[in-house]
Amino acid sequence: MGLQAQAFVRDRILPHLRAAAPALDARVQVVTEGEPAALQLALRYPTVLSAGTAHIRRRVLLEFGGKNRIEPREQCIIRTYLGEDAQVREAVELPEATVEVLDARRTFWDKLTALQVACAQPQKLRRLVHFSRHLLGLHVLMQGGIGPAALADVALRDDVIATKTVLFREAGVDDADCCTGKAVIVPQGEVLRALEQDYREMEASGMFGGEGISLRDILATLRQVRERLGREAAAPGEVTGDP
Repeated sequence: MGLQAQAFVRDRILPHLRAAAPALDARVQVVTEGEPAALQLALRYPTVLSAGTAHIRRRVLLEFGGKNRIEPREQCIIRTYLGEDAQVREAVELPEATVEVLDARRTFWDKLTALQVACAQPQKLRRLVHFSRHLLGLHVLMQGGIGPAALADVALRDDVIATKTVLFREAGVDDADCCTGKAVIVPQGEVLRALEQDYREMEASGMFGGEGISLRDILATLRQVRERLGREAAAPGEVTGDP
């Protein structure tokens, strides 16, 4: 992050959040995570959970930097879990917020290319801690129709790959394999065993909210995605059905 951007976060954003935090019963801290020289802020908040877990932290992490792309975007309404309950909505009016978020189609490609990196680097198993949430995310996005829409968006795919190739290149990994049908996105061997353990721990922590989705079903979805990538690479320009 540039010095001017760091000064803006430190002198403008941080004081604003600290002034607002007491009304939310929250605390704002500067944290030193991620890349060197990055300035990040953690908003720590009260929770209804009786205790925190290694997988669910009682904070929102605000990251600032110029590496990540923020297009395409869309507007999304954020509601509390209680706000989704019909009886609660009848009894009390809970706050909602309309925010701009990254289009989930880009999130799909970000997760898919990150999975390809994970599968190609079994020597870096420590990086897979808390990673299995991305596998679940890919599965849910496919089931909800966002994944198929992302796979059909060639321009978005190429933009994600170009960005990762320039800014996040990993040794021994070619992000362009997602275009040629060579992508390795179904975990095997040590990587699979590490992700199985991570998935069990994340399920036990309650992070997945009782979705009840098995890792076997997730792996089946990933195989379907791999097959679709292969079909489209073999017949570019043709429209294929959803996997």
